[in-house]
Amino acid sequence: MMNSRSRLDERLKSSEPSAARFICCAVASLFLIPIASAQVTSGSITGTARDSSGAVIPGASITVTNLRTNAVRATLTDADGNYLVPGLLPSGYSLKAEKPGFKTFLAKEVVLPVGGDIRVDFALEVGQVTEQVTVDLPVA
Repeated sequence: MMNSRSRLDERLKSSEPSAARFICCAVASLFLIPIASAQVTSGSITGTARDSSGAVIPGASITVTNLRTNAVRATLTDADGNYLVPGLLPSGYSLKAEKPGFKTFLAKEVVLPVGGDIRVDFALEVGQVTEQVTVDLPVA
């Protein structure tokens, strides 16, 4: 006659393959869940700021405003006049470029599609900061 410990050991031994299979499948499914839900919805806006002669403008202030939520993201152009604003949700945005000695440049109603990466280049004109150039860009 087997004692209860022996019966438990026998039951565990007989269920080891199915238990191991279950654990293996459970662990594997944990790796598949992120893959299935890893759909890219955010996008980015990038571009270059130049003056009217085509020279790049480093250190220009770029402000991106979500027209639906009024959330604001800001960055500066690098030494080559380039900027990048990543991780933006699909929506309409306004973009503003400013630099002392140049007119403020405003691009209104720029549409960023789901997972889209769009380019908006700025051509800043020499002038007072209080002056503004507004451009309506075509819908992307």
